[in-house]
Amino acid sequence: MLFSIGNAITLVIVLAFFFIYHKLTANNRSLEKVKKFAEKLQGDLSSYVESRAEELKHFGIDLDVQQKAARIALDKLQAAQATIGEKSEAIGAIADRFKEYDSVLAKLMDMTAKVDKNLAQIHEDEVFL
Repeated sequence: MLFSIGNAITLVIVLAFFFIYHKLTANNRSLEKVKKFAEKLQGDLSSYVESRAEELKHFGIDLDVQQKAARIALDKLQAAQATIGEKSEAIGAIADRFKEYDSVLAKLMDMTAKVDKNLAQIHEDEVFL
């Protein structure tokens, strides 16, 4: 006989062990899937963090360059402002001199008018004599 009760019992035991083994490893397979998924996410996150770190590094370099350029521009602006201040003081001094010259010229014109008046008076007195 090809198929006996012993073979049937052996078959049932083998099937039971296979079913139990399948149940135990099914949980293990899902853990492997979770592990693979977690590794994939970790790799994606790692590459994202690296790219963002690289961008941040470039932004830092750009910011540093712009700060240096701003410092240079500020220094040039301060130098120009100092030069303008000096020239403004010189122009103020020239304006003060012009005011002095105007007052001297006004006195001179007044004196000239007095001289003319005196000369006119002398001519009148001369004609009178």
